[in-house]
This record gives sequence, structure tokens and C-alpha cells, in this order.
Amino acid sequence: MSRPKARIKIGQHFMGEKTSLTAEGMVLYKEWDAEDHKNYYWEEWELRGFNTIDSWIEYDHYTKKITRYVPLRTTQTVDLTSLSSKQKVIVQAKDGPVETFVHEAGAGTIDKINGTFSYHLFKGDTVRYAELHGLGTHASRRFSVEVYNDKEFDVYEGEVLSRHGQKRLLGRSVEPLIKNWGAVLGAIFWIPFIGFILWASFAPRTEQVCTPRTVTSPSGVTSTEQHCTTRTVYGSGGGSGGGIGK
Repeated sequence: MSRPKARIKIGQHFMGEKTSLTAEGMVLYKEWDAEDHKNYYWEEWELRGFNTIDSWIEYDHYTKKITRYVPLRTTQTVDLTSLSSKQKVIVQAKDGPVETFVHEAGAGTIDKINGTFSYHLFKGDTVRYAELHGLGTHASRRFSVEVYNDKEFDVYEGEVLSRHGQKRLLGRSVEPLIKNWGAVLGAIFWIPFIGFILWASFAPRTEQVCTPRTVTSPSGVTSTEQHCTTRTVYGSGGGSGGGIGK
């Protein structure tokens, strides 16, 4: 099970440098990986604004990337069932045809849904997708082709947003403040343990050191007795020189 992680809420308004958008809906997808035997998740938020501005903000729970997708109004269709990795695909973009290759393809299932959408989406629906990367002079460009329930086909152009890019587009960063909770929880567990080990290693302690000494009584009888002293040592060293030098 997973949950939305991007710092976006339904009804939240965003004011970027050139855009004014409102978060209208959120859909959380999961995809089963037969090799890893676990689900991978990503979430998509539909943001709508004036002048029929429509865009989607995606947060991938695995790559930790925020990507903005804008729909391309095109009649182009692609048979996603026949695509293979590295296969070349021509995308009809706004500025003309762009040669791309299939970076990743798969199918996800809607796990959670909230809000309203410009599409008819329901929990349990499936979406086939192919992530396409540009070639040559278009190497930095990203596209996504998707088919919902084997019926509705859409093409989007994407842009991976850095923190600065998020602030430029939305007025603020929306990626999680903490992306890797596993590492944080691990640190919370290990830091006190390591601290205790260090404290035990370097905390001062006392030890008794005894050395033999020959003693002669007034009657002339010689005997050996232990002469003991108490001293403070630091560190965890053992042996005759532990913690106090040679």
C-alpha cells in the first residue's frame, strides 16, 4: 500500500510566472513488477487553469522525480501492445515530427483516486503507457503515450522539473521535503545505538592497577605484597597500556 507524497492538495491554487493553476484531481497508480515481486507507484495530479490550460504533475515514487505533462492535441495513435524497448517512434509534436525511442513501457492500475477530472477515471481502471525519449537534437525531450482501458488514447509532452522549475511553474516546490523515509528511519534507529557505543568507548572510567613490591619487616623478614592504585582511563583499549598511552 502507498499514498500520495507530493505536496499538493485538492483545491490548492498555484501561481507561477506565467500560469495560474488549481489542483482538481489526484490519481495514484501501481504497477506490479514480476521480477521484484512488488508494486511500484506513481501519482498524477490534474491541474487546470484559465484559457483551457490543462496539465498533469506526476511524482514517481521510485525515481523521486516531478514531471509536468501537457496533452498534445493530435490524431496520432500508437499500438502500445506491440512496442518493444529501444523501438523508434515518431511523435507528432506541436513543432513538427520528433524521432523518439521507447525508454520504458508497461501497464498500471488505478489504486486511489480523489477529486474531479476531465477524463472518466475509476479505481481499478488500467492504463497502458510508453515513455518515449527524444533522439538527436531532441534528446532532452520526453513524451508519454497512454491508453485507458484499451479505449482512450492520449499523447503528452513531459518536462522533468527541478526545484527551481517547480517554483517557476507553480510558485513553489511540490516534491516531498523528505524523499527517502527508509534512510531517515534507519538513521533514527542507528544514531542512538552508535552514540551509545561511542559513549561507552570514550567515557572515563576507573580501574585498579596492582604491582608487586618487596617489603622487609623490622625483624628482617622479606616478603612480597601487592601495591594497588586507582586511576582514571579513557577509551576502550585493553591490556597494560589501554587508553592511557604506552
